[in-house]
Amino acid sequence: MLKPDAKIALMPVLVKKTRPRKRHYLILSSFVVMFVLPFAVAVAYLFGLSADQYHSQTAFSVRSKEFATPLDVLGAFTQTGNSTTADSEILNDYILSQPMVEALDAEFDLRTMFNRQPQDFIFSLRDAPAIEDLVDYWQRMVSVSVDSSTGVIELSTRAFSAQDSHLLAQAIIAKSVALINDLSRIAREDATKFAREDLETAEIRLKAIRLKVRNFRNAAQIIDPQADIASQMGVLSALENQLADALVEREVLLTYAEPDDPRATQLNRRIQAIRSQM
Repeated sequence: MLKPDAKIALMPVLVKKTRPRKRHYLILSSFVVMFVLPFAVAVAYLFGLSADQYHSQTAFSVRSKEFATPLDVLGAFTQTGNSTTADSEILNDYILSQPMVEALDAEFDLRTMFNRQPQDFIFSLRDAPAIEDLVDYWQRMVSVSVDSSTGVIELSTRAFSAQDSHLLAQAIIAKSVALINDLSRIAREDATKFAREDLETAEIRLKAIRLKVRNFRNAAQIIDPQADIASQMGVLSALENQLADALVEREVLLTYAEPDDPRATQLNRRIQAIRSQM
């Protein structure tokens, strides 16, 4: 056992200097590849190669002076309802469609417009000879949203210059207005066509009815069948009233007279004459 006043001597321990091992280099390399290198590439691209983009945003809705929507006139004949939202969905599909891209490409040369900053290899169009590639790029640069409750269309266009973005937005609205006007014109033409067909059918039926009325007049020797029928109905109504009076009178007479009473015989002859006339 140690005495209370005993001291313990500590001996220094020598630790060898460690050297990096393979796993240390692997962890460091992974950090550089996964974090440092992507960050450096992103910074180099954003500050060295990427080009500024400008966007133009606008909103519009479909309205008509004559109808609630340009296609409502067709609902009267096809029994199908068309709403402002339906027309907005049509415009949504049309703005992002290939016909819109082809029309604006012929007007503005979209391939040149979207290649003004060729160094921006991520967001520039680059070489896209096929129309399918141009349509795919167009759907990235143009966005459309439709408010289902109000039918309001929100349009956003992006380009590498403010002027190009503004021109695209104006051109899209102009093409959309032309489409709605064409739909309205077609609807009016169809409505006029259907009304004209109904009119022709009604005229044919009227001619047939008039021919039948004329043949009836010639066969019955009646000038005005309606007036003749009214006259006959008046006579018939008067005879029915007389018949009712005669029947009541005979019934009252038989309550106190015999059936072979001369007055009863006379009433029977009168009743028979009235029925004969009827």
